[in-house]
Amino acid sequence: MQQTRPDLSGEIRFSVPLVLVIPLGAVVVIAALTWSFSRILLSLPAGAATTVAILTAANILGACTFLALRPGLPRATVFEVVLVALYPVIIGLVMVQAGFGVTEEAGASEGGGEQSVPAGPATDSIVAEGTEFNADEIELAAKKPTDFEIENRDAVIHNLLIYQTEADAADPNNSLFKSPDIAAGATDSFPIKPLKKGDYYFVCAYHANMNGTVKVG
Repeated sequence: MQQTRPDLSGEIRFSVPLVLVIPLGAVVVIAALTWSFSRILLSLPAGAATTVAILTAANILGACTFLALRPGLPRATVFEVVLVALYPVIIGLVMVQAGFGVTEEAGASEGGGEQSVPAGPATDSIVAEGTEFNADEIELAAKKPTDFEIENRDAVIHNLLIYQTEADAADPNNSLFKSPDIAAGATDSFPIKPLKKGDYYFVCAYHANMNGTVKVG
């Protein structure tokens, strides 16, 4: 006759084997730590991120070696060793919170590199960068030829065509002026023939978004 255990009546117990719980839990923890660490590194400038990553790896290896050689350490000491191993991560987190990466990038954008932001209408030169001209207006003197220059900072060809109106640009044969093609990374000068006083339309034949107004006066 089968006996029942009164202490289990009315209960359903589930048993999850530790052989599954421990590996899965470890994977979740490692993934969370890796993702968090990657956010810290991506928020830092490249040089600082590399330094923090190398120091963290070296500290963890050193801490693991230290703990492996001293298996009988008290828990408090183990915790201190782990904390020391994570010092570079803590420093990186402090740098992110202090806006270290933002400050570096802002300083670089303000002080380094050439800027293509125009001070006003182009008169004798224009810059092509980011598939854009750095000015949407060109000013020329009426009835006089103008020596003009295009600096191409892109990795594609650009040129400059001038039309009577934007509608005329539908047919390249309608152009009043067409510059030579400026190769990627090159700078070239050319004369723009005299134009009568008035407003005209300019555009790059290869990129329709690179356009604007030519004011001749």
